[in-house]
Amino acid sequence: MSRREVCNGDDPDVQRGAEILSRALEAERAALASLCQILKEL
Repeated sequence: MSRREVCNGDDPDVQRGAEILSRALEAERAALASLCQILKEL
């Protein structure tokens, strides 16, 4: 696999990894938003 393929996400494993990371970041953002809301209410 060339560097270009990795950078462009042509590899299915890279695409799948990107999807997993994206979902994890969304979940982390939601958790932090919830935590911030709880802290504001204290």
